[in-house]
Amino acid sequence: MLYVIDGDGLLYRAAFAVPHFTNDAGMPTNALHGLNAMLRLLLRTHAPTHAAVAFTADPPLRRHALDPRYKINHYEHPEEIKVQLPYAMRLVAALGLHPFRETGYEADDIIATLLHRHHRLPARIISNDRDFYQLVSDRVHMLVPLLEPVRLKRPGGNLRVAAPRASLLRRLAHETGVASMAR
Repeated sequence: MLYVIDGDGLLYRAAFAVPHFTNDAGMPTNALHGLNAMLRLLLRTHAPTHAAVAFTADPPLRRHALDPRYKINHYEHPEEIKVQLPYAMRLVAALGLHPFRETGYEADDIIATLLHRHHRLPARIISNDRDFYQLVSDRVHMLVPLLEPVRLKRPGGNLRVAAPRASLLRRLAHETGVASMAR
């Protein structure tokens, strides 16, 4: 089973769900703390044998060559995220997962490419991004870490929603004591 994780989505979610933490040098660490907790929970509950975490590169992206106005302000990471991103990549690797951040590409592009290259493996996308719904198939399911996450399947071409056994973020909120994550 291949797990492809939207690193940007989880990092941003963690940055805004976890109280503002800093290290002794004053660098923000709240996104790292939350990302670490979410990834460790994923590893405990799903025990993936193959997992990749994708992050978006800084602009310009290849899509900007096609349309210079394409989300030009959307993908410039805020400074608080930008300083934590190199550490997030190291954290992902330290957890035994494979971090991906390719110059010129969004996390979405990396995830779609990994799914295409490993088309024989059953796969799970971990993301809140609805853009990934288009990749859901009989082979590719999506775990959406929302208040009530759902697993999306597309048997016979129809999109079906199946409730998972437990809410990833709700469990994370209880395990870490961060109540705002359960909202």
